[in-house]
Amino acid sequence: MFVKPVMAYRKILDQFDTTDMENYLEKLLISNGIVFSDEILDNLIIHLKLSIFRVNSHNIIKISGLAMSYIEDKFYSIAFKLAEWLKDEWNIALPREEIIYLAAHISAKTSEMALAKDKKERLILDLIEMLSIIDDEFLTNFSSSSSKWIEGLAMHLSPLLNRLYFNIHLENPLIDELSLKYTNVIVIAFRFGELITERYGFSLTKDEVGFIALHLAAFLEEERLKSINSVKRLIVVCATGGGSANLIRLKLEKYFPQATVLTISNSRLAYIEDNPDLFFSTIPIGNQINGVPVIEIKDFLNDRELMKIIDQAPLEVSRNNVDKRLLSLKSLFDPIFFQVLPEGEYLDIIRTQSKKMIEEGVAEEDFLNLVMERELASSTIYGKGIAGPHPIRLNAKKDSIGITMLKNPIFFDGKEIRFIMLINLKKGHLFIHKEISKLIMNLMSNDRDRDLVFECNDFSMFLKIIEKMI
Repeated sequence: MFVKPVMAYRKILDQFDTTDMENYLEKLLISNGIVFSDEILDNLIIHLKLSIFRVNSHNIIKISGLAMSYIEDKFYSIAFKLAEWLKDEWNIALPREEIIYLAAHISAKTSEMALAKDKKERLILDLIEMLSIIDDEFLTNFSSSSSKWIEGLAMHLSPLLNRLYFNIHLENPLIDELSLKYTNVIVIAFRFGELITERYGFSLTKDEVGFIALHLAAFLEEERLKSINSVKRLIVVCATGGGSANLIRLKLEKYFPQATVLTISNSRLAYIEDNPDLFFSTIPIGNQINGVPVIEIKDFLNDRELMKIIDQAPLEVSRNNVDKRLLSLKSLFDPIFFQVLPEGEYLDIIRTQSKKMIEEGVAEEDFLNLVMERELASSTIYGKGIAGPHPIRLNAKKDSIGITMLKNPIFFDGKEIRFIMLINLKKGHLFIHKEISKLIMNLMSNDRDRDLVFECNDFSMFLKIIEKMI
């Protein structure tokens, strides 16, 4: 899920040997009498790398709000000298906004050394308390993560609170892309923003929420990789146990390096003594064998199908370990919540559909308010006529998705809308949000499938098209 942005980042940064830059930054800090730790130096280098990445990707950060007059001149001096060095040595021109942001970052990070021990400990304790609430609501493990990750998040939160105090807001040029590709993480980040508001009294913009989402996404990606490595035993089932099964085995061994992958025929299933973590089967054998999940696959996997399996496999294992039944995305659609309208007002359509979900007993009483709060904070209209409104936090009584097809396009916030998916998920069912995000991305990237969906007149036709896509 997060592979492509990481690959692009590495491709750009691999062109440079950052040793000289690190040495130059260290000399600048020492010559200006700034006390710093190895961790802070590493963090500043990461910030510089991200600045270079943004410049090369033409995603320049923007700064709005009051002027950053509270930053000492020495931090501006360091930032401008670093910018000059990058221009002279690597021919990279940092724009003024990036230089100002760099100065603010150096000021904030090095100020951590001067931060009173009790204040730093209080901030970390606050973070752990907020992350514990997040974990309880979304079934995540943020609060039990390494102290290094939590301290890193604290180092982001400290300057964030300073910016909010001085009414300084950063614009995030990637916020729209983040909202689409990482919908599940954005949901968590918005809830985290609510907790910050409750605790400190500051309201976060959607751009700041996006920056927090990046920190959370990094943690979740690390967890995903750990989950992949936790898969120790896989069994591939096919008609004969050979042929295509061996080809599948070789591919799985590449992506699950810690796993032993075996192939067997359907007739040998009864003789398995030690259950695997997961079964893959090219023939229909049910959803489970002896309580172990089964993923049905094709005889020959293309790259897209293989990547889907890589994401799905550890999820199935962990879900099975906590005794959670696999939910099919298809099962979330219900003819009761399917409607075709000639036109209408976007927010009115959401209100009407939300009220119906509440009346039918699948949504909580505050569902409408939470949906409107999320929509007004940051619109969930993703482009290509597709919208996916959802509450700012998950609290469904029953997982469900309301569908509205519009025969004539309507507009909200300058964006066209033809297809509305009102998403209502239970607490902890964030993994389904990830699958919904993939469906939306598929619709946006595939003109033919999108046109077929837009032309649907009844629920059965819609379900047949969606079933092929998922």
